[in-house]
Amino acid sequence: MNKLSLINKLSIVIVIIVGIIAFSFAILKAYFVPFTYDEAYTFIHFLPQDFMNIISLAKPFSANNHILSTLFVKLSQNIFGSSEIALRIPSLISFSIYIVFSILIIRKINIDFILPGFVLLISNPYLLDFFALARGYSLAISLMMVSIFLWINYRETEEKKWYIQSLILAGFSALSNFSLLLFVASLLLLNNYYGFLRERAGINNFKQFLSRFLKWNKINFIFLSILFIVFYEPIRRCIKYKLLYHGGHIGFWSDSIMSLLKYSLYNANYTKLLLLPLSWLLIVVLLTSLIFLFQHVKKSILRIGDITNWNYDFILLFLLIISISISMHFLGGNRYPIDRGSLFLYPIIILIIMVTVNKLFFQFNFKKITLILTIFASTCFVLHTIKTQNLIDFIQWKHDSQTKIMLEDLEAYRNQEFCDSNKMYFGTSWIFYPVVNYYIISKGLNWLELVSDKGIVGKEDYIYLKQMDVVDYQKSGYVIIKNYPITNSTLLKYNENI
Repeated sequence: MNKLSLINKLSIVIVIIVGIIAFSFAILKAYFVPFTYDEAYTFIHFLPQDFMNIISLAKPFSANNHILSTLFVKLSQNIFGSSEIALRIPSLISFSIYIVFSILIIRKINIDFILPGFVLLISNPYLLDFFALARGYSLAISLMMVSIFLWINYRETEEKKWYIQSLILAGFSALSNFSLLLFVASLLLLNNYYGFLRERAGINNFKQFLSRFLKWNKINFIFLSILFIVFYEPIRRCIKYKLLYHGGHIGFWSDSIMSLLKYSLYNANYTKLLLLPLSWLLIVVLLTSLIFLFQHVKKSILRIGDITNWNYDFILLFLLIISISISMHFLGGNRYPIDRGSLFLYPIIILIIMVTVNKLFFQFNFKKITLILTIFASTCFVLHTIKTQNLIDFIQWKHDSQTKIMLEDLEAYRNQEFCDSNKMYFGTSWIFYPVVNYYIISKGLNWLELVSDKGIVGKEDYIYLKQMDVVDYQKSGYVIIKNYPITNSTLLKYNENI
């Protein structure tokens, strides 16, 4: 191994510091930000279930059950309790894995770009949200990064142990979030592509092709058999009960990429201004990467390229994911992954960008401009992340950010008006019920009945709902106690004298 230059060593030190800062922020966000609807739904409906019911996606049938993540959250609950941060520990651990393997992958691409590459991989406020949430997206993306790193090892050495490990990690990533099945399928096809390139010299007829095909797919067939056994029942139930409704139907770019860009901008005041230019810039980078890919494929076909050159595998993975997603949409009616469902594409896109930058930097005479643009981009990403991050809410669950405060207010009112022996009857809209019930259970609020998932059902003592619904309940005898401006919600009390 070549000795590291002073700049390289300094860059690694800065990367470690940046990683520690990002991880520390994730811990703070996991500790301070209240629980969200999706997290609370998992807590109420899936954590009480046993292992077999969780992995088979038993009742209540819902894709909210991110199987592997649910199992780890359940384990964390058994060890550390039911506080917000205790249930989010698996995601925090996932973040540490993501940080480590992001560094390792960028280092393999080019250690000279380790700082801007790492910064681009972690400076996404939307991505950072999920590393502080008790959801499966963080675990899935982290395991995907481990799988990619192991795949690179396999491509460099052609030792099958690395490929087997890469497949196993890819399978676990899909078990954390079903969107990653696109990654698994793409990895299998990519392996077949390189299998063909390795074996084609001895193929003269279809019989020889079939023999070689079965040979290089032996590991894949075993893996697919295991995958079928594990995923059959949850996928069957997803299809039977139509659970895979979160997605788009316009097109891969419009749904998957544009929604990812939109949420990555995190509702900043420049979102509308930058959304379209960023999409065009991404198209330019991807087209540039495609030009390099075609050159590589041409050399591979002519047997003059290095088959162990894995730098183009990221764009190949991306193209395969697009192709599979589009095919599944037209053949099976599957929806395109959107927003958090397409979040796993973000690190793949960044890796494509870094490989393209590396190619421009070393193969062409664009060193100065490439370096300036890379530093500028990474600086912009950092500033954007700093500007948009907070310890108050998560972008897709802003409506849950004041439910905990509301319950604290409710307890204060209860202490003023109710005897200790009396139970308070409380009602809320369906959108708030999981979080309310989570805090009732986790905080031991025994004076409060669990709320119904059907909404407000009778003459509750207090109700909590969106401000748009307040007028209807004021006509039924409820008076406003307090408004919560961040979430546009209101706490009301029943007054029988009205």
